[in-house]
Amino acid sequence: MSWQALRTGFRNFSQRWLMVFGSAFILLFFSEYFFVNEGPGQAIVDRLADNRLSILPHILEFGAYYALFAYVLHLTLAHYRVSSINGLFLAGVLFGWATEAVIVPIVYESIPVSFIFPSVGWHALVDVLLGWYIVRWVMRQNRWWASLLMFAALGAVWGAWATWVWVDPEITQILTPAEFRGFAFVTASVWLAGMLLLDAVGQTPFTPGRWEVRIVIGVILLLAAGMGFLYLPFSLLILLPLWLTLWALRRMSRRPQETDLLEPLMMTEPAWWNYPLVVLTPLVAAGIYPMFYASGTGIPTEDVTFLLFMVGTVWLLVAWVRPFLSRGRSSVIDT
Repeated sequence: MSWQALRTGFRNFSQRWLMVFGSAFILLFFSEYFFVNEGPGQAIVDRLADNRLSILPHILEFGAYYALFAYVLHLTLAHYRVSSINGLFLAGVLFGWATEAVIVPIVYESIPVSFIFPSVGWHALVDVLLGWYIVRWVMRQNRWWASLLMFAALGAVWGAWATWVWVDPEITQILTPAEFRGFAFVTASVWLAGMLLLDAVGQTPFTPGRWEVRIVIGVILLLAAGMGFLYLPFSLLILLPLWLTLWALRRMSRRPQETDLLEPLMMTEPAWWNYPLVVLTPLVAAGIYPMFYASGTGIPTEDVTFLLFMVGTVWLLVAWVRPFLSRGRSSVIDT
C-alpha cells in the first residue's frame, strides 16, 4: 500500500469518527441533558459545585459510550441509504434500542412498554428527528427569525420539561434555579460542540471498512448480549421488533426515492450566525424554570409521556407496514 493511500485512509477514518463523535455529543445532549435524566444531570451539578475541571473528562467518557450508539445511527443511514422520514425514524429507533439495551437494561424493565419508551418515544422522536435532524435542517435555511424562534422554543420546552422528575417520590433533591442555570449552560455547550464538529465533517460520506464495522458491531452485540442475558427469556422478545425494523429498512432501500431527506444536511452548511443563537436555549430555559420552581408545580408528566408513547407506537407500526404496501421495487441494495 502506498503512502498516499495510507494518508487517504487515515484522513477518511479520522473524518468518519469525528462525524460519529459530533453526532454522539448532539444525541448525548438530547438524550440525557435535555431530558434532564436524574443521574447524569446531578453529576454535572455536583461537578460544578466541587470540581469544574472534572466536567470535561466526564463528558468525554460519556460521549465515548454515545459514539457506539451514534455509530449505529450512521451505519444504518448509510447501509440502507435512508432518504425518507420513515427511514430516519426507524434508524432513530435502532439508535434508541442501542442506547437503552447495550450499557443499561432500561429496554427490558417493563416489556413491552419499555420497548417503546424511552427508546422510540424519546430517543427516536426527540434525539434523532428533532435534535439531530430538524434543528440542523432549520439552521440550514439561514433565516434568522426561524433559528431564533426555534432555539427559544427549545429553551421554553426544556425549562418546563425539567420539572418532570418532581412527580417521582424517590427524587428528594430538586435542582434549584441556580443549579439548573449552570447545568443548562454547561450542557448546551456540549450540544453546540457536537453541531460544530459534525457540520465541519458532515459532508464526508460514511463509508467504513468491513473490519471496522465488524469490530464496532461486534462490541455492541457482545455488550447487548451480556445485558440481555440477565433478563432471559423475556429479553429475547426484542428480536421480533428488531427484525421487523431491519426488514422494513431493507424494503425501503429497494424502492426509488424522488427526494433525499438527508441531502440538505450533506450539501449545505448553516451560516455562522446560527451557532451563537444556540445560547437562547439555555437562556430561555433558565428563565422559565424558576417560574415552575417558585410555584412548586411541574408539568403533567404522565400525560406528556403517554402522548410520546402513543406517537412513537403508532409511527413505528406505520413505518413497519408502509414499505410492504407498495409494489414498486428497485434493486438498489441487497443485504
